[in-house]
Amino acid sequence: MRCPTHCLRETVSQHPASPGVIADDERLSRAGYGPTTHYKKGKVTAQIVRKTDILNGGTLSLWRTPAGNEALLDIAENKLRANTPAGQWLYDHFIPTARDFRAIVLPDGKRGFSVVDDCETGSGPDPMHCGLKVCDHIGPLTDEDERYIILKTALWKLFKSNPRDTHTPSTP
Repeated sequence: MRCPTHCLRETVSQHPASPGVIADDERLSRAGYGPTTHYKKGKVTAQIVRKTDILNGGTLSLWRTPAGNEALLDIAENKLRANTPAGQWLYDHFIPTARDFRAIVLPDGKRGFSVVDDCETGSGPDPMHCGLKVCDHIGPLTDEDERYIILKTALWKLFKSNPRDTHTPSTP
């Protein structure tokens, strides 16, 4: 049996600061920091998604922007740039849609992820912040679980195939 189009937690606003549930056509930004955090020999690696992002109830942090809003994509990119780890810089700004994340399925046909309007950033709420979580029906995963490897690989491929065309990498 296939999962519904939206998981229950995707159908309700999760925080008072939220602009509402995340639409399928919203762009969800993720940073690729380099030269070594997410890259090897100039190519993005699977480390764009850490174990803690998707194991044990983890959340992959993303920044949401409505479809076609370049000004908000610029703001999201500035937020990514502001959080650059020491000694690194923003190499890439990846912008898949919520629909892209929701389309990731396991071999049994069940959805892998839900996209939640989680405004909490660790330094206070931000209405542009959201999170990607493994769907509850999957249950606990380990880093050796085939489902974990499938999901992490699917995310890596999704990010690699959705760079922001207008992005110019910054330098340290």
